[in-house]
Amino acid sequence: MTAASTQFPLGTRLRVTNLDNGRAVDVEVNDHGPYVKGRKLDLSHRAAANLGMIGHGTAPVRMEVLATPPGGPPLGQRCFVQVASFANVASAQRLCQVLAASYPEVRVVSARVDGDRRYRVRLGAFMDRQAAELRAAHLAHLGYHPKIVTE
Repeated sequence: MTAASTQFPLGTRLRVTNLDNGRAVDVEVNDHGPYVKGRKLDLSHRAAANLGMIGHGTAPVRMEVLATPPGGPPLGQRCFVQVASFANVASAQRLCQVLAASYPEVRVVSARVDGDRRYRVRLGAFMDRQAAELRAAHLAHLGYHPKIVTE
C-alpha cells in the first residue's frame, strides 16, 4: 500500500490511523503529492479501502513514521509547535478551528498535568526542528506565543 506526501521524503514508511474508526495501515510514500490543497497525504485506493475511507473520501488521520529511507533523516524525536494550552476543551477546539483555515495539521491533544486535564493546540509533527521553528516564527508574527515541543 502506498501514499503521496509532501511532508515526508520518498521511501518513508508510515502507519496511518483513521481517527474516526481506529483502523490502521502501513504505507510507503512513493509520490510527491498530494495534489489537493490542504492535504498532507493521499492514500492508494487499497490503503483507503482498508481504512474505511472510500465512501467518505477523506478522514482525520494520525501519521506515525515507522522508517525513513536510507540516507534520509534519522528517526528520533518529533517536533511540534504548541500554540496554547487550555483547561477547557471548547476553548482549545475554537482556536483549533481558527488555525485550521491556514494550517491543516493543527489538532487538539489531551494531556494530564499534575492530575489536571489540559487541552493543547499543536501543529505538526515536523521532520526537523528548523521546519518547526519556521512555523513558530510565522505564528509569532500573527500574535501568538508558540513554543516548540519534542516527543
